[in-house]
Amino acid sequence: MDLQSVFSTEVIDTTERNFRGKDELFRHMARLFEKSGFVTSGAEYVKALYERERMGSTYMGGGMVVPHGKAPCVKRAGVGICHFTPMKYEGEEEELADLAIQYIRVYAIASPFTTMVFAVDNFLRICGKIKSSMALNIVMSILNIRSGISFFCSKKCAAQKGTSILPKA
Repeated sequence: MDLQSVFSTEVIDTTERNFRGKDELFRHMARLFEKSGFVTSGAEYVKALYERERMGSTYMGGGMVVPHGKAPCVKRAGVGICHFTPMKYEGEEEELADLAIQYIRVYAIASPFTTMVFAVDNFLRICGKIKSSMALNIVMSILNIRSGISFFCSKKCAAQKGTSILPKA
């Protein structure tokens, strides 16, 4: 695929737009895609964007969204860029809630164990067993890294299967 055919200045809007919601954003970008020949029908493409959003939000976090759709009206692949003032985009609040639940879960599970480990570490330091204290801290660091990786992998695997490891609200 030739990148020059994917990127077009006609679908890059650097003017700061003030959309009231994602509907205005979708319609604006669909018009640009239609005008530049990427799609044959902007209205049909907007429907495809909403169909994709029903499967799951395209909100990526940090104010980034990547709406996309699959429809017969798409003549060729293209990337559009639009600069707009911050607006509420569905998916943001779920991201914050997921992070809060993950934090509370990890804290609740690990707190009793880590409290005991900190007490043992303090005891070892008071007794002058610095090497034992350091070894305990290294083991705890490795366990923390390993548990973080396995949590990430289980979340990633769940996302690929379309399931979630987080409870539904």
